Amino acid sequence: MISQGNGTSDLKMKEAIISAFNEFTGKNLARLDRFYARDIHFIDPVHDLKGLDRLKIYYESMYKNVKSIHFDFHEFVEEGNKCTGSWTMRLAVLGLQGGDPFDVEGISAFHFNSQGLVSYHRDYFDLGSLVYERIPVQGMIIRKIKNLLRSSSE
Repeated sequence: MISQGNGTSDLKMKEAIISAFNEFTGKNLARLDRFYARDIHFIDPVHDLKGLDRLKIYYESMYKNVKSIHFDFHEFVEEGNKCTGSWTMRLAVLGLQGGDPFDVEGISAFHFNSQGLVSYHRDYFDLGSLVYERIPVQGMIIRKIKNLLRSSSE
């Protein structure tokens, strides 16, 4: 939780984000109570969820097959109670890419409420690079199509 009093904060938004993303393991759901508001609105390429209880269920199921995950944040833009950050997620998941680690690039937008908790969180990333390209046969087809499109535009 961060304080948003008279323009200063006990912990900057970006530090709270980095800490929350890299301390959460999928097993420590209580950690989310210190980052998200009860009325959180969460959106990613697959989900549009409202409420902390629904978000916890989503995170718990999403992390079931995660062997390892780490976020490297590159850049943040903070304005008022809003913060946007670009990141690279290094992820290893059972059943994707033989369980070997791979990277996914993304951007997240956050709005903090007056209690310093995130009330809005939106993730932008290429779902294909996260999932579809990691499935053996389908991934080969998608990579082949991408290569054809790249070579036709050069």
